[in-house]
Amino acid sequence: IVFDSSLVGVTPLPPDNPLHIRYRGQLERAFALAARRPNTFFMNHHPVLAFAPNPARPDAPFPGNGALQSVLGALRPAVLFPPEVKALLAGHVHLFEVVSFSTPQPAQFVSGNGGDWIDTPLPSPLPAGTTPMPGAVIASLVATNRFGFMTIERDGASWRMVAHDARGVPMISCTLFEWRAKCDPAASQ
Repeated sequence: IVFDSSLVGVTPLPPDNPLHIRYRGQLERAFALAARRPNTFFMNHHPVLAFAPNPARPDAPFPGNGALQSVLGALRPAVLFPPEVKALLAGHVHLFEVVSFSTPQPAQFVSGNGGDWIDTPLPSPLPAGTTPMPGAVIASLVATNRFGFMTIERDGASWRMVAHDARGVPMISCTLFEWRAKCDPAASQ
């Protein structure tokens, strides 16, 4: 599912906000489509369940997109996405990032490192208790602020996602099975 989030800000939207109402209707239709497919990827511009560097406080990254979370939370409290959605794919943040959860949120992939500038790295490790949304517990996070691109290939019942540097050399390799991503942590930068 490709969702246009181009108008969204970062702060939560009240239920009577016109953008909340519009996005809610669009997401209801998107989730009806997802119900017909057991392995759906949700793609949009703004990461819902990832982090962005905070230049003012490098040790405290910005959490996931509060505006989208407010609309998604109205539809699917706590988990945000239906069980058919196995992965979230986004850009916007100029990093490569993979966040997988021990709670039932789908893995979030951010492939925003292919543009003309790159963000500062995320803190590694993240401060204890850091989460992209209340109630989501991170199982693993890998990230790099090196320029590159991501490839996705089907591998039987799973998916293989690989972050490559600008020369095409693999940096981080991940396997997505169901909604969990397992990445090679030694390759994270």
